[in-house]
Amino acid sequence: MKKFFQKLFTLGAKYSIIRSMKYIAETLKYIVKNLWYILLFGVLPAAFFVGAFDYSHFTLLIKNFFTGKLTELTYLDLFRAFSLLNVSSWYGVLCSLFGFFVVCIMMSVLLALIEKHMRIGKRTFNGVFSKINDNILATILVALCVFLIYEIWTALMALAEFCIILIFAKAPVAAYIFGIIVFALMVWALMHIISYFMLWLPCQLITGFHVFEALTYSAHLSENKRRRLLPAILIPLLIGNGILSICVLGGTPALAPVVFVVDLFFFLYYGTLMEIAYFMDAEMEREDLKPAYKRR
Repeated sequence: MKKFFQKLFTLGAKYSIIRSMKYIAETLKYIVKNLWYILLFGVLPAAFFVGAFDYSHFTLLIKNFFTGKLTELTYLDLFRAFSLLNVSSWYGVLCSLFGFFVVCIMMSVLLALIEKHMRIGKRTFNGVFSKINDNILATILVALCVFLIYEIWTALMALAEFCIILIFAKAPVAAYIFGIIVFALMVWALMHIISYFMLWLPCQLITGFHVFEALTYSAHLSENKRRRLLPAILIPLLIGNGILSICVLGGTPALAPVVFVVDLFFFLYYGTLMEIAYFMDAEMEREDLKPAYKRR
C-alpha cells in the first residue's frame, strides 16, 4: 500500500509539472511556427532595451556576488542593477522613456495580430495596424501598472538586501544566505502579483470589458491555474538573466548584442504567452490550430 501511494504521488507530481510546462511549450511552439510574422515587432523594443540597460551596475552586481564582495554593494547599486529605468546617463533615461511607448505600440500591434490569427485563423497584416487606435490606451495602462509595481518591488527588494548587508557586514556568509533567501521570496511574491495582471490586457482587447471588469475577470481566470502560470512567467526570466550573468562572468567583449537577443525573446515570448494563456484559460477554440479547410 505504501509503494502504491508513493507511485501515485510521483505520478501526480510528474503530471503537475507537465501541465505547468504546457504554457511554455505552446508559447514556444507558436513563436517558432510564426517567427517571421512576429519577429519584426520585437526588433525596435529590443533596440531601446539595449540603450536602457544599465550595463555598469548589472556587471557590478554579478561580479561582486560571484567574487565574494556582496557586502560592498550599496542601495543604489542594487536598485539600478534591477530597475527598468536607467538613470545612470542621459541617453539611458531617454531610451527608457521612449522605449516604454515603443513597447506599448509594438505590443498592441503584436497582440492584435496574434489574437486575429488565433480567433479566425488568418495570419495577415490586413487591419492589424489600424487596431493601434483601439489597443494603445489599454496597453499603456497595463504596461504602466506593471512598470510601477516592478519599480516599487525593486525599491523594496534593494532596501531589504541592503539592510541584510548592513546587519551582516562582518559575516559575509550569513549575508549571502539571508540575501538569497529574501531575494527568492521577493521574486516569488512578484511573480504572484504579475500573474494577476497576465491576462488583463488580452481580456480587455478581446472581450471589450472595461478596465476593472477585465482585471476582475482575468484574475478569476488565472485563480485556479496560477500554479501552472507562474513557471511560464519565471523560467524564461531566470534563463535570460542567467545567460547575461554568464556573459558578464565570461568577459564577453560586447554585452549589447546579447541584451538585444534576450530582450527580443522576452518581448515576443511574453506577448505570445498572454494570448496563449488567455485562450487556454478561457477555453476558447483556436482556429489557427485547425487545418485550413476546417476553419470557419
